[in-house]
Amino acid sequence: MSAAGQFRYRVTFLELRKQKDRWGDAETEAWVDVVTVWGSLEALSGRELFSSQQTAEQSNHRIRIRHRAGINPAMRARIGERLFELTSPPLDRDGRRRELELMCREVPTWQQPVSG
Repeated sequence: MSAAGQFRYRVTFLELRKQKDRWGDAETEAWVDVVTVWGSLEALSGRELFSSQQTAEQSNHRIRIRHRAGINPAMRARIGERLFELTSPPLDRDGRRRELELMCREVPTWQQPVSG
């Protein structure tokens, strides 16, 4: 289990939801904040990428948070101005429901949706 000091980033999870526009006519899709928790962020080394059987294009970071139901691979995570796509389901490595490990890929700034 990680010490509390290791969870030093505010991690906001976002979910893609359909919403009606302000006139109630058209439906649009938007990334909506779901929950914000404390977590850690680690860039993965080549060895870790190989051992987790991921490629650099698929997964280049690991986010760890305290165990929480409802986190799924369709979500995104935001830490500050950085945005990450989850590349696999959350992993409860020791099976004790204490911590989740999330393999993810950073979304380049030019691919991020413009908020407005």
